[in-house]
Amino acid sequence: AQGTITAWQVHLDRAAGNPSNIATLDTFDKTTFRSAAYNVSISDSNAGTLGNYEMADVRVTHDGTTPYVSVFGRTNSSSDDLVTFTADIDGDNVRLRGQISSSNTHELTVVKRVIKV
Repeated sequence: AQGTITAWQVHLDRAAGNPSNIATLDTFDKTTFRSAAYNVSISDSNAGTLGNYEMADVRVTHDGTTPYVSVFGRTNSSSDDLVTFTADIDGDNVRLRGQISSSNTHELTVVKRVIKV
């Protein structure tokens, strides 16, 4: 089987009082790839003296019409998750989406591995 590994950083932010801001963190072509595995490091350096940090493994797979998300191995310095992960399909693209829980800017470092159909 063939696969691809990529890495990047994303800045998530939202205005105070805007709880519905959801950002697309990544997309992949559903006709080419069946699933993707993400290692995500999240930091909210504006929270408290030392900030809040989180690591999570996020897996996304699909059946052509519905994406399925699993988040596990979550380790967090905060009592709450820093990002809520969801997925959807828009045309031929499977999108990994993220929503932060505060109005602080969060920085995500993401490593992605995809598996061809």
